[in-house]
Order: sequence, then structure tokens, then C-alpha cells
Amino acid sequence: MGKAMQQVDVLRAACCVAAADGRIGSRERQVLEHLAELAGVGAASFKAMCEMAVNDKSWHTQQLKYVRDYGESAMTALAAVAAADGVITDEEREMLNNFASKLELESEVAEEAMRKGFAKVGLKA
Repeated sequence: MGKAMQQVDVLRAACCVAAADGRIGSRERQVLEHLAELAGVGAASFKAMCEMAVNDKSWHTQQLKYVRDYGESAMTALAAVAAADGVITDEEREMLNNFASKLELESEVAEEAMRKGFAKVGLKA
């Protein structure tokens, strides 16, 4: 699978993490927009991803399968999105832990990846 498709998969999963608390905040949206730009995802597709993430919780489960091959790098990106608004909600932390489990990351590796992601946006875990 190419790097562009990997970036799109991580973007979809990141939308789910951002929407774990039922909405996507403005700081989270900024990080997501940056990921969308890197992945070459257009505005209409990005908007649809965000809407699915907010409105369809079953879509979250589907996204787990797509990021499984990216392990630690995906976990770091997802953690950065979760921390973008300066707060990690219980829902976001639960979703991050769920992703880590599905990615089959050892707990120490997952925690380190999350710390790196939190640090990218200036949040200490």
C-alpha cells in the first residue's frame, strides 16, 4: 500500500479520535486539515470524513482495520489529534487505547507513541 493511502487511512482514524467526544473542535480540525493536506484529500472528502466520524459511531470500528499496519506512527498521529484542543477526554483516551489494542502494540510502545503525539501539540501526558 502506498504512502498516500496510508495517510488517508490515518486521517480517517484521526477524524474518529477527534470526534470521540461527539464533536470536532477547532484546534482538532486544524490538525486534521493539516493531515488532509498532507494526504492530498480534497475539501469535500475531508468534510464527509468529519461528518461520518461525528455522526456514525459504527464507522469508527471500520477505521480500526485500516490503520493496523502502521502501528506506532499511526498511534503518534492519532494522539496528536486527540491532544490538539489541549485536553484528552475520557472518550478520546478510551479510543486511543482501543486503537493501540487493535494495532497490537505493546503497552509501553503505545504509551511512548501517545506521549510523542501529545508532545507534538505541546501537551504533557
